[in-house]
Formats: sequence, C-alpha cells, structure tokens
Amino acid sequence: MKKSKEQTEFEDIYPRITGQVKKRITLTPLQLDILYKISAMKEVNLEQISKELKIPKSTVYYNYRKLEEEGLIKGVNLEIDQSMLGVDITAITFVRTKYAGASGSETGAKMAKIPGVISVYYVLGDIDFIVVSKAINREDLKRIIDAIAKIEEVERTSTQYVLNVIKEERDFLANYPAEVARVLFGTY
Repeated sequence: MKKSKEQTEFEDIYPRITGQVKKRITLTPLQLDILYKISAMKEVNLEQISKELKIPKSTVYYNYRKLEEEGLIKGVNLEIDQSMLGVDITAITFVRTKYAGASGSETGAKMAKIPGVISVYYVLGDIDFIVVSKAINREDLKRIIDAIAKIEEVERTSTQYVLNVIKEERDFLANYPAEVARVLFGTY
C-alpha cells in the first residue's frame, strides 16, 4: 500500500509524539477500520460493518468488545441538534480563582455541575479554568455566568460570546484522517 503525504509526515514525528504518552493502547488496522465505520455510521451496526469490511460478524464483535473492555470505547453517544431545542448561544468563560483550601479539581467540579456548562478545563497560565457553556438566550447565559461567579473560589471571570461556530466536532475520529490515525494510534 502506497503511503500518503500525511502518513509519511506523521511517521517522521511519530516517535517524538508517542514517546511522551503515558498510557496507550495500540490498535490493529482492523480495529481502526471498525472504529471508523462506527464513526461514519453514527451507530454500532455489527452486521453492516461485517458486510462493508468483508469479515465475519463475530470478528467485528470480538474486536469491538475488546476495545470496550480496554476502556477505549465508552458507549455510543446520542447526537442532538441543539438548535432545534433553541440552544443557539455558545460562550467561553475564562475563570481566575483564589484558592481558599479547595483544590482545582473541587472548584472545577462545582462549575461542571452548573446546568448549561458542557466543558470545564483546568489550565496553566494567567487563568485557571476555561468553561464552555451553551444557553438558550442572554438571560440563560447570565444565569450560567452568575452561577460561576458565585462559587467561593472564583476571583474573576471573562466571558467570550461565540459569534459563529467554525468547527465543533464531537466525533474524535473525524479530527484524524484514517492514514494519520494508522500512524499515531495503530501498530506502527
């Protein structure tokens, strides 16, 4: 099989990237193919995958279960069109905290419990957390920001209102072309 330009480029930097990974499983080419089929279909249809890959359904099942048991697959996510529910506002809030006995994990967990908060990242730098939230309208967004600001450890917040979403991908594999994934995550 001829290597693509992307695959060749990643092979050059592969040892530097993967050499710093703490916990890692390697995937067989078949396991990667199965994951990409599931990603494309947005469901686990063992019969369809076995037909498309021209392998027995039991082989697909065995590999799928193995990846579940190893903890790589943690269920299949339901994808909801949020705009149909009126959730049109995305906001990114930068949070600076003062530590009054609470750890970063505890403070982050408080923010994560606020309805409408979809992601909380504990980061290094001038700020301590990045919080991504989704809201129905300005009042709903105000409720979320006020709830963050009321947390005892929060010193200051700065919220950015997303004007236009360029990319918001929830499917991890959609961010990696198959030829790149084979180098980064496969048996090299």
